[in-house]
Amino acid sequence: MKNHLLTWSVALLAMATMTACGGNNSKPTTSSKDSSQGTSIVSSDSEEGTSEEGTSEEATSEEGSSEEGTSEEATSSEESSEEADVTVTFKITVTNLGTRTLSVGTSFNGWSATANPLSAEGNDVYSWTYSAKAGTSFQYKYIINGSGADWDTLNATDRNYTMPAASTEVNDGSYELTPLGQDVTATFTVNMAGVDLTGLFVYMVGDFNNWDAGLVDAWKMALTTDAIYSIQVTQPENTTIQFKFVVYDGVGTNPTWERSSQGNRSFTFTSDTTTYSGTWNA
Repeated sequence: MKNHLLTWSVALLAMATMTACGGNNSKPTTSSKDSSQGTSIVSSDSEEGTSEEGTSEEATSEEGSSEEGTSEEATSSEESSEEADVTVTFKITVTNLGTRTLSVGTSFNGWSATANPLSAEGNDVYSWTYSAKAGTSFQYKYIINGSGADWDTLNATDRNYTMPAASTEVNDGSYELTPLGQDVTATFTVNMAGVDLTGLFVYMVGDFNNWDAGLVDAWKMALTTDAIYSIQVTQPENTTIQFKFVVYDGVGTNPTWERSSQGNRSFTFTSDTTTYSGTWNA
């Protein structure tokens, strides 16, 4: 009986031990799997989300920066191109210029005879340059400067020009002037009979003094005989001048010009032609 009780007790203890071991083995296994899966999911979601968002933001930032930079550069380039001036060099060939000089009178320099002198390039070629926006239009004339300003010899009329899209050169032709000789002094007289000159003075003006005698005594004519006024003018031989006689008041204002409806008087200085006589023609 005692042996049977001992055997039964051993059997119960063995079963209890087996039951206890079986329960402990199943719980850690389930817990370990859940923990492993949870770690794996969190890690995967976190890394992939961060990587994708970061890459996307960087790519968007780089693309935006690149596009803005390209756009700004293109706009800047276009504005620079639109605002840039073009430069045109004008050239003219003039032989036998001698001691005379050339200049250009333009609509943008107030038709000044002296503001824009031409540069000598050699071989009788003279030039000037102008810079402005493409499409700018203006008029100009070449002037021969000697003892006066000759606006007509090198120009049939005003020259017209419109600035092109790109810089370039313009050839304005070739001209041969009559060579200058020795200086010739000519005497000019005008008959002022019938003209009331009380308090007034008679002058000779023309392209040789830029059409403005003012109060310059050098161009004031002197009374020689009854109503005859005279003056001497010196120019290089073969020089042709355009002129008129003018009456001024005592302060050089309110000029009265003769030949108001007629052309200018003309005279060429030669060794054989040293006098000119005219009559006031209102």
